[in-house]
Amino acid sequence: PARTIHRAIETGLGLINASLSSRIAPRDWRTMNHHVCCRSGGGIGHQSRFALLLYGNAMFRWLRNSFLTGIVIATPLGVTFYLIVSFVGFVDNVVKPLIPARYNPESYLPGDFTLPGLGVLIAVVLLTALGALAANIFGRTLLNIGERIVNGVPLVRNIYGALKQIVETVFSGKSNSFKEVVLIEYPMKGLYVVAFVSAGGNSELRKHISEDVVGLFVPTTPNPTSGFLLYTPRSNTTPIDMSVEEAAKLIISFGMVTPDKLPADVRAKLPDDMVNPT
Repeated sequence: PARTIHRAIETGLGLINASLSSRIAPRDWRTMNHHVCCRSGGGIGHQSRFALLLYGNAMFRWLRNSFLTGIVIATPLGVTFYLIVSFVGFVDNVVKPLIPARYNPESYLPGDFTLPGLGVLIAVVLLTALGALAANIFGRTLLNIGERIVNGVPLVRNIYGALKQIVETVFSGKSNSFKEVVLIEYPMKGLYVVAFVSAGGNSELRKHISEDVVGLFVPTTPNPTSGFLLYTPRSNTTPIDMSVEEAAKLIISFGMVTPDKLPADVRAKLPDDMVNPT
C-alpha cells in the first residue's frame, strides 16, 4: 500500500507540474525584445530595461518551476515516510506496554532513549511463534479449545467468525477477490466508475438478480479503503486490462493518470482531452 500511494502521489504531482510548466512556457525573449524595441523607437535604454524585465520574469518562472519540482520530489517521499513512521509508532504503542519491564530492553537504556520499531520486531517474532505453534498437534488442540470458548459467547462468536473468514480468504491466496478490475455505469447511465470484483453472489442473490451475478466494490477518491458494495450481473461490467495497483493509483491520484487501458468503446465516449491529454 505504501508503494502504491507513493507512486500515485508522485504521478499526480508530476502531471500537475508538467501542466503548469507547459502553460507558462516563455516565448523567445529576443523576439519580444525586438518587437517592443521597434514599437518604442529602438532605443538602447528601452532594450536594456525590457531585457532586465524579461530576465526577472524568467528568473521568477525558474524559481517557481524549481519549487514545484521540489514538491513533486518531496511529497511522495514525505507521505510514504509519514505512513511508515505512523504504522511503526502505532504498533510500538500497542505492543511495548505489554512487555514486562524486566524483559524490555528500553528499561536498561539511559535516560528516555527508545528503540523505534521494537514493538514491530516483537510482534513479528510472536506471530511467527504462534504460527509455528499452530502447525503441530498440540498447538491445534489449544486453538480448538480456545475457539470453542469463544464460540460460546453470543456476540463475540459472530465478530470472531466473520473476521476469521475474512482473514483466511485474504491470506489464503486461493480466492479471486480483488484481483479483477472492471468498469460499470454508476450511479447513472453514461457515467463510468472503476470497480473491483470482490466475490460471486450466493444462491439467494443469483435467484433474485441473475445467475452470473458478481459483487463489486466501488472505492471512493482519494481514499480507496472506503466505498460501496454493489451486486450486478457480470454482463453489466466491462473488463479492462488494468492491474489492481494501477487502478489504485488511478483512484488515489484523482484520475490524473492517463486512462490508456480503457476499452475502445468506452474511450470513444470520453472527451478527447481526457483520453489524449496534451
